[in-house]
Amino acid sequence: MKFRQVLAVLVFLWADFVITRGCGTTTHIEIGHRATEYFEDDSGGVDYKKLILDNQDAFQGGNPYPDAFYPNICQGGKFHQVSEDTHWVPFLNATINYIRRVYPKPWDKETEKLVVFMLGFTSHQVADVSWHSLGIDQGFLTTMGDVNFHGNYGNAHSVGDIGGDIVGTFEFNLSYIDTLSEWYIPTKDLVVIYKELYGRDIVESSLIEECTALLFLERLGEKLAISKLFPDYARKSPFLVEQFQSYFLGGLDDMATWTTNVWHEAIYMLDKGTGACSLPRNPIYLNCTQNATVANTPSSDADASKLSGLHTKVDLQGLTPDLVHRRQTTRGVYFSPAETLKRKIQTLIQKRTTALKALQSRSNSTNLRSSSYLKSTFTTANSYAHLGWSILTADINADKMDDLIIGAPGYSLAGNPQNGRVFVVFGQEGGLPEQLDLDTMANLTLSVTNMKNSHFGTAIAVLDFNQDGLEDLAVSAPSTGSASLNYTGAVFVYLAKSAGVFYPTPNVSVVCKSKYCNLGWSLGTADLNQDGYLDLIIGSPFVGNRQGQQQSGALWAVYSKKIKPGRRLLSVETNGTLLLEGEQQYGWLGYNLMIEPKMQGQGSWLLVSQPAVRICTSPDCEFSPDDIQSVGRLLVYDTKDLTKPVRNITGQKAFGKLGSSFGVGDPYGNGEEMLGVGADTVNVQGKVVGVSTTFTQAGNVNLFSLSAAKDAESVSDSYKFGPASGSEALFEGDRSLGRFGASLLMDDVTNDGIDDLVIGAPLRIDDITEELYGGEQGAVYLFKGGKSLSRGNVTRECNLLHRFVEPCTGDKATAVFSVPESGTRFGHRLASWKTGTTTRLVVTAPRSSKQGRLAGAVFVYSGFN
Repeated sequence: MKFRQVLAVLVFLWADFVITRGCGTTTHIEIGHRATEYFEDDSGGVDYKKLILDNQDAFQGGNPYPDAFYPNICQGGKFHQVSEDTHWVPFLNATINYIRRVYPKPWDKETEKLVVFMLGFTSHQVADVSWHSLGIDQGFLTTMGDVNFHGNYGNAHSVGDIGGDIVGTFEFNLSYIDTLSEWYIPTKDLVVIYKELYGRDIVESSLIEECTALLFLERLGEKLAISKLFPDYARKSPFLVEQFQSYFLGGLDDMATWTTNVWHEAIYMLDKGTGACSLPRNPIYLNCTQNATVANTPSSDADASKLSGLHTKVDLQGLTPDLVHRRQTTRGVYFSPAETLKRKIQTLIQKRTTALKALQSRSNSTNLRSSSYLKSTFTTANSYAHLGWSILTADINADKMDDLIIGAPGYSLAGNPQNGRVFVVFGQEGGLPEQLDLDTMANLTLSVTNMKNSHFGTAIAVLDFNQDGLEDLAVSAPSTGSASLNYTGAVFVYLAKSAGVFYPTPNVSVVCKSKYCNLGWSLGTADLNQDGYLDLIIGSPFVGNRQGQQQSGALWAVYSKKIKPGRRLLSVETNGTLLLEGEQQYGWLGYNLMIEPKMQGQGSWLLVSQPAVRICTSPDCEFSPDDIQSVGRLLVYDTKDLTKPVRNITGQKAFGKLGSSFGVGDPYGNGEEMLGVGADTVNVQGKVVGVSTTFTQAGNVNLFSLSAAKDAESVSDSYKFGPASGSEALFEGDRSLGRFGASLLMDDVTNDGIDDLVIGAPLRIDDITEELYGGEQGAVYLFKGGKSLSRGNVTRECNLLHRFVEPCTGDKATAVFSVPESGTRFGHRLASWKTGTTTRLVVTAPRSSKQGRLAGAVFVYSGFN
């Protein structure tokens, strides 16, 4: 096809700047950058955050440094072991002892740079532990291998290391890297440090220069070329794209928080010496402050073999070391791009900027249409807060109008990163302000103190937990216990003192005793014991089952009952009831859950997903290359009988992830209860300019009748242009990797009394040319309910004006919403907000950078009836 040929030519032209290798330079710089944002340590009279910010050339030079000697073009790989040893505590210890002995305070400028360089490579050491599962289990690459690579760690590693750089370069604004023109490397100090580490001369200053120059070249090349490989790597691993930032053990946010933990220990060593320190080989277990929450050192040391031999060659593709200008100092060297390389970079940046502007102008028509419905935008300036990760509407102040409750699990304070926060905006009959800064204008704010990396606000629920007639708030913090590497999780219940007024600290804390329980990843409420009060249902998709299968998932219930205000600690094992338990390793039962009242009869539907479930070839379901991975499953239960699902819908295609979203409603307005099920990474067979093509991981949504529920049903997406077997209607995404069906809402948002269907595609890109220039704008589609809503394949039968791309999803929708900002994950969550006679559609974008970097935003729409 023409557009694919154009893509191939452009990627070939950019190949001069592609540098592929193992653990990525950009990823390590990004981790260090995030760690610095809320870092606070002024030990010994030194403001270390300011020191880092004032010496970014040394910091970014240090971030990737431990990998400098891996490439086989660096002296034929003869110094591979030097890189291995640079990853561990003995090298950090040698560096600190050297600084303390040779450069006592006050430090001169180059010593300050040496200290900052050390903090840079310490971040690298820490990140590699959880990324590669060194001395821990269920780290990022291990889990990626189990979910997307048939349990093969090596295959996941070969994709994940360079893939992390590709995803980061494609999705994040890395201008802080682009604007830094130099690196500083303390080469002469490093020569002495290595001599003290090994007890003999091991490397020369010229060797360190040569090898780190390759890393500098990589940094220059990645921004310009590697992001063009995003579609290929995204196809290989949906897990990489979806979990790169948020995975609980080894995602970017977790690695950044762990970096700050170890920085405090390293600074203690630098300030007071190492005499009181426990110095295991693995940096994540470093403990000088005798903090009781620090993880215990395992009996066996980290598995260095997971690093050894897994770093791929650096392919310079025409870039040569002479393109790096070097400026020597007394103790080190500065790297900067030579003038010829600068000109090439500036030319390509200009071309890319022009292309992005053209792409933006093509998408402006959609933005203009959707902006006419946009009534208010809620924001925070707190970088990495991920505002809108969770949302819920409920009347908590008893004024007969729903209130909007918004979770920001990444909300941070100085010295307390990723603590989390919840904001409440009370419903009102009149209009909302056009812009609402939640930090200053929210009606209520909830948070917990001194719970670094707990991710408070990941999920939210409203119920009368103590049966006093007032609505209480339950908020989860699934990464509670991360400081001890247990990630047990917790759910905190705030009892109401009066309608809409809550105690300032949690009255009830529900905890889990199991390692990696991540209690509260999802929350819901239902009256399970038929006493007239809602009970709390808690999802834990990453907990192991009683048979020892990792990350099989579980659902617990904690029943509401009359209690007096006070402080109570409950555990799900002792005080809760195990409702459901996943039967498959890495199936993630409970990743999402929902409870919907039945339209007919008493009781409710309990819907729970297993998005990573696979179809096994072995009877015992051990990993096999013949398994069909991440097909996904949705289970539907009647809350009166949880012994057997009334509907079991399992996907059939690899990476389809059926059950990524779901909802229940009556979108046809005829009293027929319909179940909507999203499969956001299923492939869609479509056309571009009449030529058949496959939109990889485009996603779809099927509607099923719950009135004709069967005991079990499999959904096949092998059909060509028709709905799946048993499906009443099919809606399909129209862009590769768009994640159409990642979110779904069935509710009346048009004020006509009939449920509408709203579907999110948070990674959709308007550009059809294989996402060539990046920038996921995201999109949300409104299909108005009633007689006008079709059955069959709703997004086909495109008219002549809209046949450039089929399916013509936007043409078939009543309205399409998007925002003029890339990388926001717009459409991550959807909600209907009813306040008196007004109904609003709420759309979240937890990675919006409108106010702070990746701080998140919430958009409120109305008036499309």
